[in-house]
Amino acid sequence: MIAEITRRMKQAKVAEYGDSPDESDADIMGFNACIRAGRQLFVVMHGPGPLSARQSVFWSALFLSCDEIFVAADARMKMVLPDPSDDEGLLLPRSPEQMEEEFYRNHGEEFGPGKLGEAWQRGEREGITECIIIQRYAMVGPPLLAHYSYVREGRKITWGKIAAYPPDVTQHGAIDDSVKAAFLKRREIQPEIDEMLRVTHAEMGREGFPPDERQYWTDRGMAKHVSTRPGVLLVQYLGEIAAKGLPDVVFKDGEELDNESYKELGDD
Repeated sequence: MIAEITRRMKQAKVAEYGDSPDESDADIMGFNACIRAGRQLFVVMHGPGPLSARQSVFWSALFLSCDEIFVAADARMKMVLPDPSDDEGLLLPRSPEQMEEEFYRNHGEEFGPGKLGEAWQRGEREGITECIIIQRYAMVGPPLLAHYSYVREGRKITWGKIAAYPPDVTQHGAIDDSVKAAFLKRREIQPEIDEMLRVTHAEMGREGFPPDERQYWTDRGMAKHVSTRPGVLLVQYLGEIAAKGLPDVVFKDGEELDNESYKELGDD
């Protein structure tokens, strides 16, 4: 579902901005879709810069008390053959982390943060493919990864092959490291968060807030907090309680945005 929504977002962007002189106008902003008990409650948009994706997913996984996070990116990808392996004489084969560190030591100039995007903008596009990348992370269970390649010509987008990787394929990289670090830290601080919510909800109950509204307001507070963290452009909270007039809300830098301000940021 997240992948299909993301592809539709991309198609809408291309249909509207595909003829712009600035190719990036037709790109969608990277985001995290945060799921709790099967319901999407938050969208966390990445800010600008090559480090924002890893930063924003860290804060999303740490503070939003969700059990699944989908990381969506409109990206460039280049497939390369792995470096020759020589584990002879080692007591144990090199770990995936060691191989990753060696890869970036040897190829950092080409594949460091933001490097493929910079090469694309310079017109150095041989071997580089545009794609939508969807990564799914859960508190329990292996991560999942899929690439949806595409070719864009003006306002036309043609989808290519879908590369879906099985659960036993180990992922590595900055996003993976950030999510795992956040989930590990969250396991440490979750008892503190739970106690804070218990005390807050009890106080709200004494003030007459019904249970569903208590969760709504504390979730809003977390969305507001995450919107102030490095790498985060904005946070949308999707916990609307329409029957009580409590809407979905969007926060940027700790401030609630109205619809017009949100549209000015490029949301569709």
